[in-house]
Amino acid sequence: MFWRGATEWDPFLTGRSMIISGGMTGKLVMYPISNQGCRPGKTLINWAVFIPAGEPGSEPPRRENWDRQGDTNELLPFVERTFRSDVVDVTGLIGATEEIFEYPVCDRDPIDRWSFGRATMIGDAAHPMYPMGSNGASQAIIDAGEVADWLSRGMPVADALSGFEKERIPQIAQIVRSNRQGGNERVIDVVAALAPDGFTRLADVISQAKLAQIVTGYSAMAGFSKEAVNG
Repeated sequence: MFWRGATEWDPFLTGRSMIISGGMTGKLVMYPISNQGCRPGKTLINWAVFIPAGEPGSEPPRRENWDRQGDTNELLPFVERTFRSDVVDVTGLIGATEEIFEYPVCDRDPIDRWSFGRATMIGDAAHPMYPMGSNGASQAIIDAGEVADWLSRGMPVADALSGFEKERIPQIAQIVRSNRQGGNERVIDVVAALAPDGFTRLADVISQAKLAQIVTGYSAMAGFSKEAVNG
């Protein structure tokens, strides 16, 4: 289950910093949006909390709806026992949010066909996945670019779309499955498994090279490595 909201709060760290805390057993994301129109010394903070609420393949708890209001009292006990921070009062910030929303986060198993004649699906219509590594919008953009490339080759539309899906479906299936393990944010779970009692220096737990290998390997697979983007 995914909860989200925004409220005015004290800036933290640089005032432009982002917090990603926790892994696949519970995650908090928090970042500033703007200080325009806020009370003096305050900034509008956006936050999201992700809590596993079912097993893979199980039915979502309620039908998906981006506009469903959530109950702060239902969320706060989990937040209080899960997230602690020296730079921001997480429980206080979420508790002060006047209106929060909830949304069941579900992916779908990869399928072997997106195209039907002269029509095809791209983005979430073709491959909904967990929101790890900013892949919802990113993969839709890559899909659109690949469709345009195939259509520009001058072949019949149906053949172009067939070529597009045969090229993209194996790539996307790999990303969907990786996101079930946390995607590029899996580094958090890897460190937590290696140091369940905490640590003082990250370098004592895992090397920078190993962390980079996880992140850059995922970026290359997902199609937005520096080399792929520049290309």
